[in-house]
Amino acid sequence: IRTDWNANPPQQLWRHPVGPGWSSFAVVGEFAFTQEQRDEMECVVCYDARTGDELWLHSDKTRFSSRMGGDGPRATPTIHKSRLYALGATGILNCLNVLTGELLWQTNILIDAQADNLGWGMSASPLVFDDKVVVNPGVAGGGTIAYGDLPGGEQPDGGSGRAVVAYNRISGDVLWAQGRHVASYAAPRLAEVQGTRHLLIFDGDGLAGLDPDNGTERWRYPWTNSPQVNVAQPVLHEGHIFISSGYGSGSVLLDVRSPDSSGRPAEIWLPNQRMNLKFNDGVYRDGYLWGLDDSILTCMNVGTGETCWRKRGRFGYGQLLLVDDALVIQEENTGEVVAVAANTEGYYELGRFRAIKGKTWNIPAIHHGRLLVRNHREAACYDIGPEFQNQEQR
Repeated sequence: IRTDWNANPPQQLWRHPVGPGWSSFAVVGEFAFTQEQRDEMECVVCYDARTGDELWLHSDKTRFSSRMGGDGPRATPTIHKSRLYALGATGILNCLNVLTGELLWQTNILIDAQADNLGWGMSASPLVFDDKVVVNPGVAGGGTIAYGDLPGGEQPDGGSGRAVVAYNRISGDVLWAQGRHVASYAAPRLAEVQGTRHLLIFDGDGLAGLDPDNGTERWRYPWTNSPQVNVAQPVLHEGHIFISSGYGSGSVLLDVRSPDSSGRPAEIWLPNQRMNLKFNDGVYRDGYLWGLDDSILTCMNVGTGETCWRKRGRFGYGQLLLVDDALVIQEENTGEVVAVAANTEGYYELGRFRAIKGKTWNIPAIHHGRLLVRNHREAACYDIGPEFQNQEQR
C-alpha cells in the first residue's frame, strides 16, 4: 500500500449505508462478506468489493441488542474453500454457499451447548481447520460475563461439558464437545508449538490448550478479571504465547511446552501492566507488538515485556492492522484512519483521513490495494494501492 497520504490521499471508490453490527469484512477475490442487522433480521451479506453492490443476502429472524454494546451481529464471517461460516450474536451458526448465499446447514451453538448468551453477544469468528468448525459457546451461567453481576467460572456440579464444540464443516454434525468454562469474546485459534498443534481457547477463566482432534484439555493458565472479559487473540512468539486483556489484567508471556503438574504453563516474564488490550488485537512482527494499551498506542518488546514507546492520541479503543512497514489504525470515535510507521524507536505519523463517521469498533480490511471500513451505519472502500488509478480508468 502507499502511505504518503498527505501528498497522495486515499481515493474513495464507493460508500453506502449498512445495518447495525460490529462484524468486519472478510474479503476473498472480488467478494466482501460481512454481517449486519436489518430491522428484525440478522443478515450475512456479500458485496462486490470493487463497486459495493450487494450480490446476495441470507437472513435469520433474530435480533441482539445491548445497552452498552449496541445492536446486531459481532463476528466476522470465516471463508473456507467454497463455504462461508458465520456466527450470529444470538448463537446461530450458518454454513452458506460462498457464491450464492444458499443455506447448507444451520445450528444454534448456545442451544446445542445448553449455554447462556454473553452480555455482549456471541462475538468470535468460527475457526475452520481439517474437517472441523470450532466455536466456544461456553456453559450455563455465562450470560452475566459482560457485567459481572453473578459469579461465573467453572461449574462445580459438572455443567454441560460442551463449552467448546467442533462441528463437521460439511454436514454440521457434532464431532466433539468438551469443557466446563464460561466463554468470552476471543476467537479460537490453532497454533503449532514445537511440532504439536494446540487449539487455543481464551475464555472467561483463562487460556487453555486443547487437543484439536478431540477437544481434551491439555493445559490451562488462569487469567481473568472481574467481568471475565478476554478478547484479544493470543500471539505466538518464538514458541511462547503472549496474552493480554483489559480491566487491569495487563499481559504475560507463557511457555506452554512444559506445564507444571497442575497444568499451568511457566511464565517467561511475570504478569505486568505494560499492555492492556481491552477489546482490540495487537499486531506482531519480529519480536515486537504494537497495540492500544487502554487506548494508548504502544510498542512492546514481547521477549522482555518492556515498553519501547507510547503515544497518547484520539485512537480510543480502535482497531489496527500491520501492512509491510505501516500500522493502519481505525480510530474509535472519529471514523478517521491513520497510517503510522511500524518502528520500535518512536511514533511517526504518515497521514490520516476521515474514512467514515461515528463510532467504529469494526476491524478494517485491506485487499488488493483497497481499504474496506465499516461501522454500525455505513461502509466505504478506498484505493490505497501503490499505483493508484482513478475509478474511470479501472
